[in-house]
Amino acid sequence: MTERLVDRGSRSPDPADSIPTVDVHGLAEAHVSRLRARYDWRARWHRRFFRLGGLLIILASAALPLLTTLDYENKDFVLSATGVVIAVLTGLQTFYRWDKSWATLRAAESSLTELRWEWRLRQEEAKGLTGDDADRHRREATERMLAGVREVRLRESEDYFAELRFPSARAR
Repeated sequence: MTERLVDRGSRSPDPADSIPTVDVHGLAEAHVSRLRARYDWRARWHRRFFRLGGLLIILASAALPLLTTLDYENKDFVLSATGVVIAVLTGLQTFYRWDKSWATLRAAESSLTELRWEWRLRQEEAKGLTGDDADRHRREATERMLAGVREVRLRESEDYFAELRFPSARAR
């Protein structure tokens, strides 16, 4: 019963103690780093799909004339399956445009890397400044980096949708 009478301090914490200081510059750099890593990851997969799909199309297309001249069981099925594989892979290459996407994603990743290094350079420059000048310099660098990120992402979207064609009805 005496435990209830013990003073355990204030029930509501001081707001100044509970609000952590947010390093917006660090958050911005982390955002750009994650975004750059995602572009890198996607570009690697698009490169793999493009190269593997292209290689399989070439091999299956080159094998098709040879397969027609040989005598073996289930020849009709093998020839049909080879034609289907060629058609499907060609369709996937055309639909997903892995070659264009690979190049676009690599360009975006490269631009983000450049923006991040430029930002880091400006952060180092800010270390030589004091007070409000340092804060202003860091803020301007972060704003410039984030504006660059928006531009890179917009350009990537525009590149992707620029050649996207939807089927249209023809007038009769």
